[in-house]
Amino acid sequence: MSIENWRRILVIQTAFIGDVVLSLPLVQVLRKNFPTAKIDFMLIPRTAELLRNHPDVDELIIF
Repeated sequence: MSIENWRRILVIQTAFIGDVVLSLPLVQVLRKNFPTAKIDFMLIPRTAELLRNHPDVDELIIF
């Protein structure tokens, strides 16, 4: 499958608050380059509130 056909992207970040914050530019670049893809973010419960209403994340997966 070529990169142009990506429809679903999962970012896995199960570490600490600072690591989640540092991954935000990645999510923004992914949204810019794949505007129609579903972008989900897996993270721990303690950091979920950081991304609860982030416009570039479609779904939070609490791990």
